[in-house]
Amino acid sequence: MGYSLGCMSNGFLGLASILAVTLNDPTRRKMNAMVYIAGALNTNHLGFLDTLRIRERAIYLIADGDLEDEKARGIGDAQISQVSSFLEQGDRGRYDILFIPGPSDITAVSVEAAASHIQALYGNGLNTVATGSGRLLLASSGLLKERTASAASLDVPQTQVASAQEWLEDNIIRDGYFWTAEDSPETLRSLAYLVKAAVRGELQCAIFPLPTFRKHWKAQSGEQGATIHSEPTKPSTTPGADLAKSINSYSPAEADRIPHSVVHLAIRVGLEGSMSSCNALVRALFQMFPNAYGLLGASSTRPFEYLWRDAGNRLHVPWDAPSDEDLRSWEQEVKEMHHYPSDDDLMDVLEYVKVCVAYEPGDWRMPPYSHAGVVAIALGAGAEKEAREWMSELVRDATHSDATWTWDIGRWPILVEYAKQTGIVAEITRRSVEQAEEDAELARQALLSFPHTSIAVQNQRRAAMEKLRNAPMSSLVPMLEVLKWEEHETLLKPPASLSAIREAEERLGTELPDDLKEFYLVSNGVEFMPLANAPGFRPVEDLKWERAVDLGLDQIAVDLGCEIDGAEWDQLPKMDRILVISDSDSEENVWYVDSETVGKAISVIRSLRRSVDVSGEPGWRAVFWCYWMVETRWLERGFRGYIEELARESEKKSAVLNV
Repeated sequence: MGYSLGCMSNGFLGLASILAVTLNDPTRRKMNAMVYIAGALNTNHLGFLDTLRIRERAIYLIADGDLEDEKARGIGDAQISQVSSFLEQGDRGRYDILFIPGPSDITAVSVEAAASHIQALYGNGLNTVATGSGRLLLASSGLLKERTASAASLDVPQTQVASAQEWLEDNIIRDGYFWTAEDSPETLRSLAYLVKAAVRGELQCAIFPLPTFRKHWKAQSGEQGATIHSEPTKPSTTPGADLAKSINSYSPAEADRIPHSVVHLAIRVGLEGSMSSCNALVRALFQMFPNAYGLLGASSTRPFEYLWRDAGNRLHVPWDAPSDEDLRSWEQEVKEMHHYPSDDDLMDVLEYVKVCVAYEPGDWRMPPYSHAGVVAIALGAGAEKEAREWMSELVRDATHSDATWTWDIGRWPILVEYAKQTGIVAEITRRSVEQAEEDAELARQALLSFPHTSIAVQNQRRAAMEKLRNAPMSSLVPMLEVLKWEEHETLLKPPASLSAIREAEERLGTELPDDLKEFYLVSNGVEFMPLANAPGFRPVEDLKWERAVDLGLDQIAVDLGCEIDGAEWDQLPKMDRILVISDSDSEENVWYVDSETVGKAISVIRSLRRSVDVSGEPGWRAVFWCYWMVETRWLERGFRGYIEELARESEKKSAVLNV
């Protein structure tokens, strides 16, 4: 059976990290385990303990009675104790695992007594592992009530039978700190690596296998099917053609978006075996953007040094060649950043990853390790078969999803060297050196033509925005329909009545901005717009004044979008009373700052000798903000201007302006 088992994902972090111990910490303590023996240990159980390296360090607990040799067989000089004596000592806090192997003859065991013992031994945060018929003992303890870890645990209470049936197909189940598993040697070996990772704090998901859990949730919610991964859509064009198209669509103001994309393509064609095309792109980049190095940052150029190493074709570039010490330092930095294990732990981690990959193929979310990191681990451990397989998955999946896998590989010198030696990247992307060169040339020509194409793009956009600025709100808002979520039949809502708008103004004690009222007369709110990363907007009936302090926004200064020096920052008023118009379910937020607060901010800004043009005139001001944004974005043309931007995005999705 080998590694034909379960899952690994960070989709559920509901429980705190389990005994979070850094992987490379030589001072971390060894695992300690309690083994509750309800019958003779078999070789499978001992193999589980050996994989955990705790056979002779564990304490073996038996029910009250004689400490028979049969119960202790195979555990050497390990400590054996009666459960009652152990519980009297009250020393359970130093244990990481409670292991309940299944007795060979369940009928010979007092299930009631065993259940009582297990309940007494259990402590919060203790990894409790029951295998074989030991699952019955764990289920009988009552600790699994309302949980799902009781899969195939024989006499589960009647109230849990339905949910327990959902898990029968899986050999290992985890729900929080509870584990249940079959007693086969392959399953127990896999289980040991998962438990070991959990105790060290590497395995942080609370429940798995996720495919089974998701199927159960779908069944509970009435959804059809149990598809976990959708098949990625294969790109219809080449990366060089895509980049050329992007460059040709940028205006001069968007020039900063170009260097990073060019670097990724240059690294890609270098990994595919065409260093001449790689270098041609780098030359063209610095020819057109001499200051690009400052924008890229030193770390972004490291992959080139790995590609150039031993190739004898290093370019004349705006940074110094690294020393051997630099290269070693960079490699150590990326290892530490991605929790590359110590030599002592390398094989353990490799086995753990192999189990995870077998559990849920295609799901590479396994913190603290990245997908590229586990390829590096495989290479470091000499597992070339796994390295090739996992690197193929990395490139193939990222190519379909348009992810920047070039950087994932390029920051690992061991992966760059592997690509250079084996030609695996070109093998995976199925591109010959000639195809890579032709593709890179498309991007290079677009890059060299950018000054001319960017002016044309700027003129086109200016004309398009002018058309939108002259359009009525009744023509702009319907264009947003193409930005809707697939599950929504429509994005828009029926118009608000004039009386509803007047009632809102009376309730708020102020007249609403004209552009907002125009919007409500077309659609009384809209749903979330995922295709534009834009929030939904609440209906006029839900508008209310809110305190910034209650929303955690009270430290945002009302700078009106002006450049303010650090010493002047404290003089500005902070967000106080705001009118939030985005819906409460969106991460993105749009709100109005009332005229009074805006007036105070203008007075401060002008006292700092900023011009009237900079601060603007008193009145409502609209703000766009998201928790991950570095700065608040003040909507220069107000809410109306924001709707125009969304209408422009809608045009890219085939919406048509009808005036």
